[in-house]
Amino acid sequence: MDYTIGPDEDMSMGVVRAVSTRERCKPTSLPPLVESVDPDALNSLFAGPRDADAARPLTASFLYSSSQVTVHPNN
Repeated sequence: MDYTIGPDEDMSMGVVRAVSTRERCKPTSLPPLVESVDPDALNSLFAGPRDADAARPLTASFLYSSSQVTVHPNN
């Protein structure tokens, strides 16, 4: 499943919303995201524009609830 983060949406909240959609449950019924990944670090990692000269594409992968999540910038 692909989920596009909205312009006013933190990456961490986007992950919670995407997983709740995939697992067909309310976001509040999922475990705290912090049990899988540091939400502040995730938000910081993907905040702002990415350097076009970066050597490798930026991705983050982790298991959240029963879903394997892979996050990457959409630029």
